[in-house]
Amino acid sequence: MPPPSGNIWLQLLSKSFIPAPSMMIRRSLLLQMDGYNEQLAYEDLDFWLRSSRICHYAYLPQVLMQVRRVPTSATSGFDYAEKGLLESAYRVCLSTQLTLDYRKEYKALDKRILSYCLKAFTSQQFETALRFAHLLSSPILGKIITYWIKRQIGLRSLIRLYRLFK
Repeated sequence: MPPPSGNIWLQLLSKSFIPAPSMMIRRSLLLQMDGYNEQLAYEDLDFWLRSSRICHYAYLPQVLMQVRRVPTSATSGFDYAEKGLLESAYRVCLSTQLTLDYRKEYKALDKRILSYCLKAFTSQQFETALRFAHLLSSPILGKIITYWIKRQIGLRSLIRLYRLFK
């Protein structure tokens, strides 16, 4: 299935599906948005979310590049604390949440937050997992997940809860 095209704002709020090196961006858009936030270790997410609010994305079915995966690449080991990728994702989720207006936007972002919470939990970054849990728009869900994380209860239960909201 090809990825979505056009207005992809809601889809991007809930999950990432764009391989970073596959993006072709007009210089005028980069200038309009003041470029990437270079203070983030994972600046692509921030750029995609900000840009998808003001422009439409197009999918080209032609193969124009190849991806090479190596153990030392930035996205391998996304959940390693030393790389700072989850911390960057947290900062982007927090700043994005401040711009939301509609319930369906909060619900879409909650799916992304739950996936990051799970990644932090499985990599034993419990403090980061708690910070993600506090971002959830549902106070009840946030309290349940916070309880599970603090007591390091059943990863399977957390995964089931994640799948339920996915």
